[in-house]
Amino acid sequence: MTNTAQPMDEPAVAAKIKEIIHQQHIMTLATASAGMPWAAPVYYAVSDGNLYFFSNPNSKHILHALDAKTAACAIYEDAEAWIDIRGLQICGSIDAVSSGRQAGRAVHAYLKRFPTIQSVFKTAAAIGLEHFYRKFHARLYCFMPETITYTDNRIQFGFKAEMPAYRIAE
Repeated sequence: MTNTAQPMDEPAVAAKIKEIIHQQHIMTLATASAGMPWAAPVYYAVSDGNLYFFSNPNSKHILHALDAKTAACAIYEDAEAWIDIRGLQICGSIDAVSSGRQAGRAVHAYLKRFPTIQSVFKTAAAIGLEHFYRKFHARLYCFMPETITYTDNRIQFGFKAEMPAYRIAE
């Protein structure tokens, strides 16, 4: 295949990255520890340029990520043909989020993105971290992107554009 793709400037790449992050709902986390790789799909919400998700604190991906201090994730659109593959590969790290302003913003973003979850709790009170832990034995975690690679086979097979995450304004 001949390389006929025009290079994308940084603002165009940033716009495509934001579009995918906000249109999709599931990221697949990739972790490894002691030579054992693992992948886990999780629902996520975006706040302050980070990706927030709930997980069991004893799950492999959480134990691996906290041990290794590094993780990766993939966010992509569903595609029926290889020529339509379009998505993101992101390197970064994961930390647990405890109560406080960051947790409040993240829970608000999560509930706004997934409003049907509120019906599971059957409460009129504000839903917080303790509700998720009691109901699902899940804690809040923050995936902090460092490098984001945009992939789009619709532009050209194997097209990739990489940029530091701090250049992607929410």
